[in-house]
Amino acid sequence: MGARRLAGKLKQIYDGIDTAAPRRPVKLVRPPDTFHYFMLTLSNLFLFMLLAAAGAWLWHSHGIRERALQAVRRHCQKLDVELLDGNVAFRKLTLLPDARGQRRLARIYGFEFTVTGEQRHPGTIVMFGAQVGRIELAAHPFRPADEPGRVIQLDDWRRPRE
Repeated sequence: MGARRLAGKLKQIYDGIDTAAPRRPVKLVRPPDTFHYFMLTLSNLFLFMLLAAAGAWLWHSHGIRERALQAVRRHCQKLDVELLDGNVAFRKLTLLPDARGQRRLARIYGFEFTVTGEQRHPGTIVMFGAQVGRIELAAHPFRPADEPGRVIQLDDWRRPRE
């Protein structure tokens, strides 16, 4: 192509008049269906919000489990029993009456403890939200006192009073 001809062609293109060749429609090339992957529909938004709510509920449940574990540790320390495995396990989610008699959503966690170190005994803790409902320990033997108990003879006890 000569320089003059090229200059003329460029002038026609810049002026917006291209009489030398008929116009052809321009095809836009895009990968197939990529637009639909990024499209946010109402159903996609609903699913996203549902997943976000489930994630928030699980995060909140983990915090409640940690509070239940702290309460069980304090209770076992107070009763002089040993919490085994250092954890509480989720058992079920149910409706139970609270201290005022109102039915509330309750999480029930289970744990195990020992008195002598030989036997495992089950226990449960009921959590109403972040508040402890009740802690129940299964029947278990008590440790004997470290110091021997004083035995009082009934005759000796009556003498000073008479």
